[in-house]
Amino acid sequence: MKRVAALAMLALCTALAAPCLAKGTARVHESDGSVRVYRNVTIDIVRRTLRVTSDDGRTTFVINQSACAYVGMFEHCTPLRISLERGGTTRTLDIANGTVYINPTNDTQALPRSSTQLPPHGIMLTVQTKIGTYVSINGRIDSLTR
Repeated sequence: MKRVAALAMLALCTALAAPCLAKGTARVHESDGSVRVYRNVTIDIVRRTLRVTSDDGRTTFVINQSACAYVGMFEHCTPLRISLERGGTTRTLDIANGTVYINPTNDTQALPRSSTQLPPHGIMLTVQTKIGTYVSINGRIDSLTR
């Protein structure tokens, strides 16, 4: 069953009527060794799409499709289709591999077999493209729209 990584997050936050407002950080490590860090990114779930937008609103990383399953308390997803929206154009990115973890609970949780912890309604995402670019995103879900 294929679904967007944050669908469970949407249901949980809607059901609890809890404010899910927070900011995240995105790091892009290019194959040439350059690194860009985007602070205060907005992490939104719009219908069945995860969107991570830079603070200036000019660049959006989009996960259009994922395969997901629960692992303990976490929703674990493998992104299947991703794209980058910038300057009015959308470019599909070829994925080599990737993973998304979402903590849908109201408590900080440690990832299985790891000391890494995710805050309530937190998300941790890592993707490697076929050209060797790594994208990592950490934060909390900012907004949810059905």
